[in-house]
Amino acid sequence: MYVGPLTRARKGALKGHFVFDVLRGVPVDAAFTEGATDERHVLPKQLLAGAFYLLDRGYFSFSVLQAFRDAQASFLMRLREGPCVSVVETRARSEAARGAGVVSDEIVDLGKDPARRQRVRVVRARHRAPAPRNLHPQRKRGKHAAYAHEPLDQEWVLVTDRFDLDAELLVALYAYRWQIETFFRWFKNTLKCRHLLAESENGLALQFYAALIATLLVVVHTGRKPTKGLLTTLHLYLMGWAEWRDVEEELQRCKSARP
Repeated sequence: MYVGPLTRARKGALKGHFVFDVLRGVPVDAAFTEGATDERHVLPKQLLAGAFYLLDRGYFSFSVLQAFRDAQASFLMRLREGPCVSVVETRARSEAARGAGVVSDEIVDLGKDPARRQRVRVVRARHRAPAPRNLHPQRKRGKHAAYAHEPLDQEWVLVTDRFDLDAELLVALYAYRWQIETFFRWFKNTLKCRHLLAESENGLALQFYAALIATLLVVVHTGRKPTKGLLTTLHLYLMGWAEWRDVEEELQRCKSARP
């Protein structure tokens, strides 16, 4: 599962905290708070025993690591710069791990304070992201960047409590975390949750939960998670640029391609 915030950053009045099942492509939990609420304070209430969570580095804190232990849940997240790391054991890298870009695989003690120190696993890897095809990421209204069609090389420092999983699998799992971006596009654009239709707490909850129910209905109807093609077709239909038969054809293609 992936945990991530969806924020109304302009006014800072509303923040959605989603737990998203990246394998099925559906949200499984959501909580809504004021925009200034730290997502690390909400996360402990969303943890389920036995679940495995993928998180970005904004969630890292020693209190969050302890919350995972208390909930008997597992995690894989990016490690923030700064925490003291003492290497306990360096694990050998397999050929598969080397091929996946794994640079090192270590068991470490994280933190200086003995009372808060956590023994975890740290995997360092080089990851090449596909070339972006959109506008300059820092200029939403600007022109295409000169490097817009070049792949992006990234350095990942991943921390997890799972000592049993292969390093290359952990890298693949973290890369799969980006499935949440397709859902956020669906949620904000296709289902029109970019613009709020109410200002009351109940009104906002109704709009967001209606959008989540619509997402689940698509999954139930097609038997698979929404594809980019289906999201685009629904978007065009809601804008009046496509007919319902176009949506039905795309739904049928999704059902035919069901694994």
